[in-house]
Amino acid sequence: MNSVLDLSRLEEIFGPDGTAIHAFIVDLQAAVEALAVQIETECSAAAWPRARLALHEFVGMCGTGGCAELSAIGEYIRAAIVDERYADVPGAIDRLRAALERLRHTVRGTLPLLASAEK
Repeated sequence: MNSVLDLSRLEEIFGPDGTAIHAFIVDLQAAVEALAVQIETECSAAAWPRARLALHEFVGMCGTGGCAELSAIGEYIRAAIVDERYADVPGAIDRLRAALERLRHTVRGTLPLLASAEK
């Protein structure tokens, strides 16, 4: 299992349909990136209730989409906010950025393989 992007999780959802998995990954990455920006913005502004809502969506989306590492980091940030451990948030946001970069790298390597498998 790859904690950045678990393709076996996506195969459970879509079966062997590489085209559907490809489309899902493209949409998932765009949605995760947008939520990550929102999370960072809300946390930077100390808008904790809005950050928690975005994190709830982020954690669920990442968990369902096979991005366990991002889901775990999002859950850590959410818990830090709930527990009012605000000093822990900036470091966790840095870990979130690094994990997003690993996802980008993984997606860049995965999408061509899915496309070639469909031919």
